[in-house]
Amino acid sequence: MMKNDAEISKIETIFDVKCELKFAVNVLSRIKYSDFEQYKKQIPCDGDDFKLIEIYSASEWIKRPTELEIARMERCLSWFDELAEFEKELVWRRANGVPWKVICYDMGFHRSNLSEKHNVALAKILGGIRKNTRA
Repeated sequence: MMKNDAEISKIETIFDVKCELKFAVNVLSRIKYSDFEQYKKQIPCDGDDFKLIEIYSASEWIKRPTELEIARMERCLSWFDELAEFEKELVWRRANGVPWKVICYDMGFHRSNLSEKHNVALAKILGGIRKNTRA
């Protein structure tokens, strides 16, 4: 279901941030490969966990993102500017659906520690959003 402009700017909780990040991952996975290259620099991870959907000759099989969806995705990618590299990778990998067990093994932390760091990173994003909406 598509959100209108008023609903898009209404991000009030960490859950809303998580939903928007998952939405951004979804849009980025549906984007054309040629357009994906311009966003590749903004993705926090090296791309091993990211699954780009590439349709060779059947572009009608997948719904390509609209301009509004791409704008929402770009806004979500801009949120990563406020985070440290470790936090960027953690938040992106969770939004991309990588299991906690894999992330814990790769990053060398216990699940509870990573969960806390993940929540702190999401709180930083939410704080940045609230600060920008007040200004």
